[in-house]
Amino acid sequence: MALRAALHGVESALFFASLSFLPLADVVTFYMAAPIWVTALSPWLLGEAVGWRRRLAVLAGFGGVVLAISPGGGELGWGALVAVAGSFVYALYIIATRRLAGTPVVALLGWQMAATLVLGIALVAVQGWRPATLLELAPVALLGLGSLLGNGFVNRSLALAPAAAVVPWQYTGILWGVALGWAVFGDVPQAHTLLGAAVIVGAGLYILWRERSLREG
Repeated sequence: MALRAALHGVESALFFASLSFLPLADVVTFYMAAPIWVTALSPWLLGEAVGWRRRLAVLAGFGGVVLAISPGGGELGWGALVAVAGSFVYALYIIATRRLAGTPVVALLGWQMAATLVLGIALVAVQGWRPATLLELAPVALLGLGSLLGNGFVNRSLALAPAAAVVPWQYTGILWGVALGWAVFGDVPQAHTLLGAAVIVGAGLYILWRERSLREG
């Protein structure tokens, strides 16, 4: 439980750090690779067998990540590396969550909030503290509420339905990232980012479909 909470705190920090380098849609695209990381790590961390079809899908998904990064376009920098690292840590967080199946949602959220609070205090201690204004506190409070509700809904949905039925809906995050990035920040995603996102989503959905077929078969 403590490891899962720590992973959540580190993943959150990497997510916010990557947003200072990259558009919102790009960061969300990289984070959608997390289920592919989970499949790649499952044989070692969960003891689950992964057949050759899903192995090929994993390779295709990583190819989508490379395409989204587009090294040839000169965009391979700290932002992309931080976002990819964040997606890897998020995958470890998902694996830890699987190991805690059946744990009450309140306990999961409580540990997550505690770890994030401790990490936040540590970062403030290193960087220094500046009192926030009311205009700054309002969006921060909204962010906290949205994060709490979002994590609560995800944990509850996984308790009500199989992961294969829930996880595909998380890929709509790319659509939200594109729409909100354009509406709020004026970011227009490039073609290679959208193509890479399509490859990542396709590989992830195939992996989920294959896992469901094996369970039902």
